[in-house]
Amino acid sequence: MQLGSVPGFLTVAVLARARAWAWARSLLRQRYAENIAANEPAQVVGCSRFALYRGFRAAYG
Repeated sequence: MQLGSVPGFLTVAVLARARAWAWARSLLRQRYAENIAANEPAQVVGCSRFALYRGFRAAYG
């Protein structure tokens, strides 16, 4: 049985993505007064700006 197939268990990939979105959110909170390009937080977490947008929106609304 795989870990991701058991209800209530999170896979490593899901946890890694959640950590990445939290990292991007932290960056935005720390530098809220600055003009940050859309691709900068994406580069920090290692994804495209579009993937960051979709994941961030899914995580935080």
